[in-house]
Amino acid sequence: MSSVARIERATSAEISCVGNGELLLRGEKMLPLVRLDRHLTVAPLPQRKIYYVLVFQVGEKEFGILSSRLNEVRNMSSNLDVTAI
Repeated sequence: MSSVARIERATSAEISCVGNGELLLRGEKMLPLVRLDRHLTVAPLPQRKIYYVLVFQVGEKEFGILSSRLNEVRNMSSNLDVTAI
């Protein structure tokens, strides 16, 4: 997806719960994370030691969507509604 700035691997130890959300902690940087099952009717992610994080950039801000696996990476056009972020 052209909206994805990058894809990263993250360990479960790098993910911290803060309030009602989660952050990916990498040194001094904190990336807000989204779990789709908290916003859509989808199955929750299985517990894993390693996750994939699809990092989106909206203006100067970034956020990541957690995934337990990647099937295929393609370049596609998309419209991302970021009004709720």
